[in-house]
Amino acid sequence: MANYCYPVVLPVLVMAKRQFFLSIKWKAFALTSLFLALLCAGLAFGITHLLKKDFQDRRMQTYQRNQTELLSLTNHTIDRVQQISSIIAVANQEVNVYEAFRSTDMAARSYSDLWFQLELIVGISSAALYTANNTQLASWGDTSQLPFDLVMQANNKEAPVSRVSCQKTCEIYIATPFLTKGVHSGSSLYSTPLTHVILDFKAMTNTNIGIINTGPAPKVSTHNYLPNWQANMIAITAPETSRDIINTASQQYTLQQLSAAPIHIARDGQITELYIFPLPGEKEQNPGKIILLSDVTHDLKLLKNNITYVILSAIVGLLFSELLLLLILYQPVKNFQRIALYLPLLAKNDFDLAEKAFSGLKNKNARFIDESDVVNDTAIELSSQLRDLHNEVQKRTHEIEKERDFITRLLNTAHALMITQNKRGQIALVNHHALKITGYPQDQLLHHNFSKLLDYNEHLPDIRVQLQELIEGKKTEYNHESDLLCRGGKVVHMSWFHTRLAGRENDDHLLLTIAIDISERKKAEEHLGWLASHDPLTGLFNRRRFSEELDRVFSSSIRYRHTGSVLFFDLDEFKDTNDTSGHQVGDMLLRRVADTLKGCTRDTDIIARLGGDEFALLTQESSEKEATETAERVREALSKITIQGKNRIHRVSTSIGVVLFPQHGDSIEELLTNADIAMYQAKEAGKNGWRLYNAEEYGRDYINKRVYWRDKVQQVLAEDLITMFYQPIINLSTGEISHYEALLRVPDENGDPLPPTDLILSAEKSGLIPELDQRIVSKVLHDKARLSRENIHSSVTINLSGISFHNPDIVTKIQHEIEKNKLDPNQIIFEITETAAVSDIGITIKIMDELKKFGCLFALDDFGVGFSSLYYLKQFPVDFVKIDGSFIRDLHCQPDDQVLVKALVDVARAFRKKTIAEFVETEETIQLLKDLGVHYAQGYCVGKPQPFDTVWPNIP
Repeated sequence: MANYCYPVVLPVLVMAKRQFFLSIKWKAFALTSLFLALLCAGLAFGITHLLKKDFQDRRMQTYQRNQTELLSLTNHTIDRVQQISSIIAVANQEVNVYEAFRSTDMAARSYSDLWFQLELIVGISSAALYTANNTQLASWGDTSQLPFDLVMQANNKEAPVSRVSCQKTCEIYIATPFLTKGVHSGSSLYSTPLTHVILDFKAMTNTNIGIINTGPAPKVSTHNYLPNWQANMIAITAPETSRDIINTASQQYTLQQLSAAPIHIARDGQITELYIFPLPGEKEQNPGKIILLSDVTHDLKLLKNNITYVILSAIVGLLFSELLLLLILYQPVKNFQRIALYLPLLAKNDFDLAEKAFSGLKNKNARFIDESDVVNDTAIELSSQLRDLHNEVQKRTHEIEKERDFITRLLNTAHALMITQNKRGQIALVNHHALKITGYPQDQLLHHNFSKLLDYNEHLPDIRVQLQELIEGKKTEYNHESDLLCRGGKVVHMSWFHTRLAGRENDDHLLLTIAIDISERKKAEEHLGWLASHDPLTGLFNRRRFSEELDRVFSSSIRYRHTGSVLFFDLDEFKDTNDTSGHQVGDMLLRRVADTLKGCTRDTDIIARLGGDEFALLTQESSEKEATETAERVREALSKITIQGKNRIHRVSTSIGVVLFPQHGDSIEELLTNADIAMYQAKEAGKNGWRLYNAEEYGRDYINKRVYWRDKVQQVLAEDLITMFYQPIINLSTGEISHYEALLRVPDENGDPLPPTDLILSAEKSGLIPELDQRIVSKVLHDKARLSRENIHSSVTINLSGISFHNPDIVTKIQHEIEKNKLDPNQIIFEITETAAVSDIGITIKIMDELKKFGCLFALDDFGVGFSSLYYLKQFPVDFVKIDGSFIRDLHCQPDDQVLVKALVDVARAFRKKTIAEFVETEETIQLLKDLGVHYAQGYCVGKPQPFDTVWPNIP
């Protein structure tokens, strides 16, 4: 590794009180050493425990085996005596025992030879002969200790019984019954010393054995008595050593301790293990006990050596592991220490020196790497990344400074009032626009309470509460509209938006407030609101507002039993004024009519322009006489109006229908229907007059018809009975279908289609035509969306009533429907009749322009039927003109119609409009239309109107 000279960089360690540095090497060494020590100690303890347990288990197995062997020797002795007794009994079966043993001397003489053999060969120490009545007939040896009860048991059971008893000596007693001539005649009782069994056991196991019997000390002192145990040693093998061992044990342990577990006695360099258990086969109340004395010196020494080996192995393994751990940790920890020494260079942004130092630590020749090498490589990579990050931070800092300057300029150039507020609601920051709009200098706004800038009204207390909740964090944003008090008393209507800035609870900039001047928008909204209820041309109420006022007044009259009247009238021959002098003169005439109506009616009367040349007048608290007088006054005032047209003077003639409420109708719809009837009664009477509604004049059938169609319109809207049929329109140059016209169809009670013209006229009279048109638009656009989803891009034509153009929301609603169905506006064509379009040409052109900008197309229907068709063709922004069917139906046989159609086509082409011929019913007509230059054709010859599912089957 190359040697480099680096400046020693010692980090300054700021330590808390009583904190000391401890190297990770020693931490790892200490913890690992503790773990290894505990592991080795645990292993040593476990193995030692297992060795001791194995030793104890083997000793207990030996003792169990010794007990079994001792019991086996005892039983063997008993069996041998019983066998000899049985042999003697068989040999004397024919001897009369009572006769043979009438005297002791005789018995002794008869069995003297037999007794000698029993005592010498078998080891019988005493014997006795008893009758079946338990009477002793003869005895041999010392019979003072013979158990008489054993004879009684043998006679009673007529079976051999035995017992081991240790009193002064340990004897085995055997009682055996015998027969005389096949009849039980008595029992013989024998005793043999247990000494033979002990000697045999010693010979078999090479284990010293002793017999003790607890009891009082003998009257004559003897060295066989054990005073601590209160027991006598009755018999013992190797007495010269065994007696001393037992005496020592009796002095160190109690008899209960010896009975619980074996004990060890060390003597003369040897260790003897003593184990005691009851004498087998003894039935006495104070039985004797067997003590086994085993030399376990060698076994214990072997156990100790094994334990010592285990402990030494654990210690050596621990020391070796510790040494190996130190060797493993030394170099990596040393590397870590050197890395830690150079890491502060990174904090000082001295990346070149740091990378040079870290590279010097890298062991390039090592075949294996460890964590220290990985950390070193990571440190080098970290240095490189920190260098890049440092450069990026500097770059971003510069960019942020630029952005800060940009935002500052943006705030100061934005045409919106921007301020921040602290937690006390005081202004902490303002932009230039805030200074400009308020007129105050900055020092007068800063630290000023924000709410004091707002003009006081009934909403100001609630605004203060909402702002306080915003400061307290109960909400995150709040917006409202209120007036801003500017310098000099100027008031500006503003829209305010307040946002709580997150993470700035203790900052001066807690709330961000943005406001924009909406004074112009407010005026526009008020104007739109005014347009929604007023006719923009005359300033009178429109049809919708008149219906609302009529509903209010009518309901009040029913409740309080008041009377009133409705005057329904239109201007006779108004269309002629438009056709001859233009719509500007017509509009001027309508405004003069409105001004005249205002001048000849009461302030409480409600005047409305219902559309086109139709007007209505609502009077309250008026009788029949007052209503008719008002009608005459209105007629007379309007008849005095004159206006200069093109080369002529136009005068006003009006037909007025008068209805009284509540007697002429139970509902608003019925009132308007009857007023319309009365107006037509006035027209039929000669125009320029008025007529009070008279149900008998027109007949019940006429009234019922109007009521039927009014109810049918309401039913169609309520039950959504609208069905759209689609009729194809072909391109005459290609012969292919260009687009379809959507036609309204409504079924009657039998499912047959009703005449749509009567339905539409009734809807226009009842004021329901805007809603009907909106339903038709929605349904057609929904069908168009179904086609678009199947990649069928046919354009559709939708008919609109001229009255719908008086609805200020019509453009917004149509745009919403097109966007909702995701349609291309260029494939939507709206068709309007020439008659409906000229009723209020200014509004009509404005709405058409807005929809044209959105992308929709327009077609003008019934082209050519009016005297002013050519004039309006120039005014209206239409894309198609539909030549009226009255010119097409007999085109093949009417040369005049052919000339007129040719002229209409040429005029339309001059204005860059495309022509559509309707009511095309023959192939001959189609060929004529091609020759005349007509672009499109529509009629039964092309295709009849059919339902959507018939025209486009299998469209989901």
